[in-house]
Amino acid sequence: MADTMETGNRERRLRVLAVLSMALLGGYQAAVATQFYTQLRWPENEAAPGFSVVPPWPSVSRASERAKQAGLKNGDRLLAVQGYPYVGDAARFEALEKAFPGDRIRVHVESPNGVPREVSWQLEFAHPETSSPGRVVFMVLMTVAMPFLCLLVGFWTVLARPGDRQAWLLLGMVTTFSHSVVHPGFLPVSWGLLRPLFHELHAVANACWPLFMFLFAWEFPRRTEWQDRRTWLRTLAILLFAFCILTLAATSAATSWGDPQKWGIWIDRLTSLSGIVQLLQMGGISCFFALLTYKRFALKDIDSVRRMRTILFGATLALTPLFLVVIMSLILRRDMGSLSGWVIIPALLAMCLFPVTLAYAIVVHRAFGLSMVIRQGLQYALASRGIRILQVMLIVAVILTAVIMATQPGMNRPRILQVAAIGTFVVLALQRAAEWLTKWVDRRFFREAYNAEVVLANLSDDVRTMVETKLLLEKVATRISEALHVDRIALLLREGGQFQPAYAMGFDHGTSAPLPESARTAEVLRRDRAPLRVYMDDSNSWIYREGLSGEETAWLWATGAELLLPLAVKDKLLGFVSMGRKRSEEPYTGNDLKLLQSVAVQTGLALENSQLAAAIAEAVAQRERLNREVEIAQEVQERLFPQNLPEIAGLDYWGYCRPARGVGGDSYDFLPLESGLFAISIGDVSGKGVPASLLMASMQSALRGQAMSMPADLGAMIGTLNRLIFDSSPSNRYATLFYCQFDPANRVLTYVNGGHCPPMIVRGDTVLRLEDGGPVVGLFRPARFTQGRMAIERGDVLVGFTDGVSEAMNALDEEWGEDALGRFLLANRDAAARELIPKIVAAADAFADGTPQHDDMTLIVVRFL
Repeated sequence: MADTMETGNRERRLRVLAVLSMALLGGYQAAVATQFYTQLRWPENEAAPGFSVVPPWPSVSRASERAKQAGLKNGDRLLAVQGYPYVGDAARFEALEKAFPGDRIRVHVESPNGVPREVSWQLEFAHPETSSPGRVVFMVLMTVAMPFLCLLVGFWTVLARPGDRQAWLLLGMVTTFSHSVVHPGFLPVSWGLLRPLFHELHAVANACWPLFMFLFAWEFPRRTEWQDRRTWLRTLAILLFAFCILTLAATSAATSWGDPQKWGIWIDRLTSLSGIVQLLQMGGISCFFALLTYKRFALKDIDSVRRMRTILFGATLALTPLFLVVIMSLILRRDMGSLSGWVIIPALLAMCLFPVTLAYAIVVHRAFGLSMVIRQGLQYALASRGIRILQVMLIVAVILTAVIMATQPGMNRPRILQVAAIGTFVVLALQRAAEWLTKWVDRRFFREAYNAEVVLANLSDDVRTMVETKLLLEKVATRISEALHVDRIALLLREGGQFQPAYAMGFDHGTSAPLPESARTAEVLRRDRAPLRVYMDDSNSWIYREGLSGEETAWLWATGAELLLPLAVKDKLLGFVSMGRKRSEEPYTGNDLKLLQSVAVQTGLALENSQLAAAIAEAVAQRERLNREVEIAQEVQERLFPQNLPEIAGLDYWGYCRPARGVGGDSYDFLPLESGLFAISIGDVSGKGVPASLLMASMQSALRGQAMSMPADLGAMIGTLNRLIFDSSPSNRYATLFYCQFDPANRVLTYVNGGHCPPMIVRGDTVLRLEDGGPVVGLFRPARFTQGRMAIERGDVLVGFTDGVSEAMNALDEEWGEDALGRFLLANRDAAARELIPKIVAAADAFADGTPQHDDMTLIVVRFL
């Protein structure tokens, strides 16, 4: 972490330095650019004032035609300009600054035979519009376009990669390159004495360009073992270039401020070294191409080879036309600015490729092959811009034609409307034709890229309707592999806190390793929701910025991922696609990423639909399993109820149970005992569904066991049952229970009510309630239960029920009063047991207004005959 912070601070300091340098150089270049119009007003001042000075110093050379007509000859020795003694070019520029169009330029010279004389000529005002197109284009490109392009490209590269030494070498190379192509005569005349100073800087920059070219070629893209063993070559080259820089700087200083009377011999000696300096400079430029060509074959990795090819091609294409123009100007003995615009414009425009090519090779971490770069450039220019420009031109021509025709004399309104309609139709037809032409160009010239786009676009449409996860993933992986020629693809989906491989192809062991959901890689994919290029050898990559752990880095190495594609919906990262290297080993293009992003979005939506469909199917299957289990539990529970009701002398009895959820916690039982007694029970376990039915079954089984022992005290028996239920059930589970025994011989009913709804005995016009007993069963371990006794008369009817019945008949209260069920029983006391139960159930359902009953409903009816 400390290293990362230190690197970040260092890069910020370097960016500040780059911004300050850009401001200084940009201001200087802006001042130069604003003066080119003034240069056009002084056409003769390109060799100001009308001549040049060469060794033996200070001899006149390249005198203008007007100066020659005034008597100035090449080879004359310069003594004074405008009355000022000549003590270097500074005096020459100072004199020129004070001259205006119409003034006369006066120079004092000495002929080779020692005869002094004065020569003067008049400066004429020249309109910029009278300059030749070639010269105008030459000055615009040289003083505006090329320098600013070099500055923008160089500083953009440094700001993009401030910690890269190659970026700074590129900045030095392109900025000095812009000075090397600008003739010092283009420096603003109005600068006066500052002009020699900038002339000095121009000379130093011009001398540094071969040095930066050599150092860039030495370092880019990396040094070879042969270079590491011969570092003395770099040291020697630096010393030779330092000699060139010092020589040119000294020469420029001497010619600007050196007094010919004192320093003439030294100036001559310095200028005599110009041939050696030029030879060394040409050698540095040649070393640039030689080193890159050597590395083109010495470096074996495909990315380095692509970079070498791109730079060599771009540099050759950029500099060869300029070289031919220089040769032509030397053969014709004419200044480059005086050549035809058709000759110089293509050469200068081609030079723009030089800095752009270098910047591309540095900033783009994975370089495309040369054919791919050319193809994409042509596709962008031809298939996109070219056709659109042609379309706009044709539309403008149609509109102008329609306007001209409509405004001609004799055109009435119907004819005008007819012309407008035809023009509108033609414009729409041109729009359709442009679309067709764009597709035709794609198919004809960029078939491979077009096919990939079609495949991925169709895939984006196809996955929308797919709901089966396995087929979806297989189709996505297969189509991407076929379209982009990627052999290794893995699709990982979130499952159990990890991103597990769901489908993989191209791996030796059939699959890739899982990735934890908490991994930093997953967080970046979830946050950015955009494709991530994986560059393990790039120190500026997100891998190092985000601080990935060693395990994650090892995972990326193991999977061979070069691109991670998130499959996200809203804020959820459902998974991602890990894509390996293309078979061509070219990086993924911006168009690839755009298409893959579209596929990822549709795949994420389809994946969410697939998972939702799978969840629904699982829920349906689960519900079916639960329904089946409930059916089985219901069958088991029904088997717990009395299956056969044996005939008991003097008794007419019946039972009924309707669970709210298929199974429930209600129970009833009729049990003839060996002593001749007849046991009756009804209970209600707290809760509903299967849990309640399980406790009910346990309680009924325990009650049967206790009842078979025929204890004398029913209260003690229920107390024992209470302890059993309390010890074997959760604390929130309990039951209400009514248990009784009828002795037919004595016609006595003995009972215990454990917190249950009091059963009713209907006797004539009276309803009696059986309430003696104790609390609910299973809620408190120590509990006291007492038994009650009641004599039974012939015609009595015992009705036991659970709270589901009483709650359902609460609606009877308004019509029948509080004892709605009792009054209903009195009204139907003559009905047989089997007939009375359906009437009670029907009444409960009817008075509940047909609303679903959420409680179990259980009834027992015993008529004592």
